[in-house]
Amino acid sequence: MKNLPVYLSLLALSIQFVACKSDNKIDQQIEALEKSYDASGSRAQADSLLLLYADAVKKHPNDQAANFRYLVRTAGIQFLVREDGPLSVKTASDALTKYGKGQNLTEIAGLFARMWIARDYHKPAASRFKPDEIDLIQAFLLSNQPWIDSSLVRLEKEMLDGSDQFFYFKTLGKIRDRFRIKSGSVVEGLFESSSQTRKV
Repeated sequence: MKNLPVYLSLLALSIQFVACKSDNKIDQQIEALEKSYDASGSRAQADSLLLLYADAVKKHPNDQAANFRYLVRTAGIQFLVREDGPLSVKTASDALTKYGKGQNLTEIAGLFARMWIARDYHKPAASRFKPDEIDLIQAFLLSNQPWIDSSLVRLEKEMLDGSDQFFYFKTLGKIRDRFRIKSGSVVEGLFESSSQTRKV
């Protein structure tokens, strides 16, 4: 009985060690699979990433930065691979609400911008947006112009480096044209062009 506190302490440390190793293993799996997915664009790998992201968020709910990143990337796959716009908006909104405070919004800004452009071009992934979802996307873009600028700068660098980035591919020219990033207000250009499209 005298050794019981020592035993319990050792047991607690062992559990913590195993949990830490498990978390590290998930993070390593995600990192490796993301690299592979970047190169292949495989839908099967995208589906595997969704499972790993959900598992990682569940296993360390207090990791604000990691969980925000994983949910944003989940939203990206839901939109760009599964073409489920409403679910993607919900996931992105959850990421902002639960984990977004103080986070870098570059990636989610790029995703919302792509959603708006997809809606503008009547793409299937954006065809089922409800009015409140459109309002959420628009409100984010209107209030986060610097993050849109940052997203485009990051995209340009990655494309110049020759990497096939996780979410963005072959859209830099279209995004720059839509946002008028070189000549004026990014967001004004975005919504001007969208309203013109709707009138046609």
